[in-house]
Amino acid sequence: MDNEWARSLMSELTARLGSEILLWRGGDLRGRDIDLLVAPEAQAELGRILSRAGLHSSARGSGRTVWSWPGGVGPAIDVMPSEAWSDHYPSLAGVRARAWSPDGLPPTASPEDRLLILGAELIAGRPIDETLRRARPLLESPDRRDRLEAVAGYEQMHPVAQLIGRPDRVARLARRGRLPYLHAARAAVRCAPARAALGLRLRSRLSRLFGRGVTVVSGSRRRRGFLIAISGMDGAGKSTAAEVVRGQMERSQQPATVTWGRLGTNLGSLDAVASAVKRVLRRERTIADPVATGGESTRKQRRPGEIGRRRPLVSWIWVVVVAATHARYLRRAARPRLTGTTVVCDRSLVDSLVDLELRYGRHRLAETLLSKAAPTPDLGILLDVDAATAADRKRGDQAARILEGMERRYIATAARQGFIVVDARVGLEETHRSVERLVESLLASRTPEQRSATG
Repeated sequence: MDNEWARSLMSELTARLGSEILLWRGGDLRGRDIDLLVAPEAQAELGRILSRAGLHSSARGSGRTVWSWPGGVGPAIDVMPSEAWSDHYPSLAGVRARAWSPDGLPPTASPEDRLLILGAELIAGRPIDETLRRARPLLESPDRRDRLEAVAGYEQMHPVAQLIGRPDRVARLARRGRLPYLHAARAAVRCAPARAALGLRLRSRLSRLFGRGVTVVSGSRRRRGFLIAISGMDGAGKSTAAEVVRGQMERSQQPATVTWGRLGTNLGSLDAVASAVKRVLRRERTIADPVATGGESTRKQRRPGEIGRRRPLVSWIWVVVVAATHARYLRRAARPRLTGTTVVCDRSLVDSLVDLELRYGRHRLAETLLSKAAPTPDLGILLDVDAATAADRKRGDQAARILEGMERRYIATAARQGFIVVDARVGLEETHRSVERLVESLLASRTPEQRSATG
């Protein structure tokens, strides 16, 4: 029977974290440990939940943390951050897309993905007996091998599937309890994840022979998603276009996510610092132009002489901090593409640069910091509208002078960043068709080998 302590805890994690966690080796809670993958943004909350449940943590390599029950009343929970996902496994985006959700448990990797993981670990030198003990039950389903081949085709891991799909043959091949190097090399010649697995095995072997510091290039490259940035004035239709792109990518079997972030809205703990800066400046209002921030603030006006009462050095430093924080946010938002997910940005660097100038004035260092630190999109699209159209579509959202300032700046900024301009005044349907054509060209421009490359 499943351990009651573990099942109760997994149910709580499912309710609190949902798709941010993944049982990547399956949902069997009867073993010695439970292998749990966690997204970066959920790591802190996961730690708080496990700590409140009475588990104790100990650090392991590659960023992993093992949480143990006092007295051993339940299996240990081996937590691995998603950024530690290995090159020799199926793509994390694909594993997440194929995962299923048992009643009361977190999303669980499909049997086919678990078999591919086990096959890659055979090549990496994992003991054959232990690996086949896990694999044989997964292969008992009559259609399992056909489904395994289908997933392997998508992941470009046919040699790995052929290996783990024939456990009796693998058992006969065993030498000293592991897959011989010759058979591992045969798979590696035909398959990038197998090359990564063999490279890991060679590194480990050479490290044992000659000590630490030995590195071996495996020749594999992590599958990579796209970064698509959609920019434009408020009212241009960025959010609906971003959802159109996400749907288009998913129809093309490309996992995708949409992210949104405006300059100055993702400061996190720096909000407390902002309050202190305002006190230093002896003022209660924002450092940014309150009208340029939009929304309710369009009704705010500066007090006479307010600008003159600022302390220029403190204001200058604060703008640098805001820019640096936003650049870090943009980089973090783009991380899922490293594991195969396409990231669609509803607002991007272009919008941030325009906001920066409108809200804070020209600030060369902050502009340079944003431009250099923000990730470069695979496709940048500017949805171009004029001030009158924007004002008509989103009445009262921005002051007229701000919209006019945006109109002047967006085209110039987008040109400097290499964005493609789409006329968004023609209506949503035609705008979306233009955006879809650009995305189709992006998809057609990369071969499977190029999509595997680390850019």
